[in-house]
Amino acid sequence: MSSPGRLAVVLALALVCTVAACSIDRRSGDYACTTTPDCSAGRVCVDGDCVLGTIGGGDQCPPECTRCEKDSCIVECALQECARITCPAGWRCDFFCGAGNCNNIDCSNSECSFTCIGNNACRNIMCGTKPCALTCTSRRACGDIDCEDSCACNVGCVTPDSCAGTVQCPLGCTGPNGGCSTAPAATCNTCE
Repeated sequence: MSSPGRLAVVLALALVCTVAACSIDRRSGDYACTTTPDCSAGRVCVDGDCVLGTIGGGDQCPPECTRCEKDSCIVECALQECARITCPAGWRCDFFCGAGNCNNIDCSNSECSFTCIGNNACRNIMCGTKPCALTCTSRRACGDIDCEDSCACNVGCVTPDSCAGTVQCPLGCTGPNGGCSTAPAATCNTCE
């Protein structure tokens, strides 16, 4: 076989090997995830894979978070249950809660916000001295909320039946439909 013929065969074999290598799925099931808590320590869930890395400002995203954006811990609970979660100290936590999905959430050391859509979306929420805000849009979306010690508590009950159970507001800071508001008095927003 002539040199040009050999070169053509070698190039054809190289092309076949390259195409075959690209079609092999090397992804391990050990690193598949739906949310960051599915991943081992030091990894975050990105596009269904647990990957190493840092999020915003060099801080590692805590395992309680679905994802992090700068100093905010985003917790996606619209389609999965989030129970007995403590917002990590030093982070602001933003919870997105579907029907019956956010239960026994502890924000006593952190600033938190909740978007509560669906029946019983946000139940047994404990806020601390930092700002705490809940938007309750559906029937019985929020219940058993304790933000009595918050420096700024807003529990927005969109309709008269959006909030059920006990909602404890700071003294004098009761809002419409049984919620809490920072508007009624100057003492309702004392955050620095």
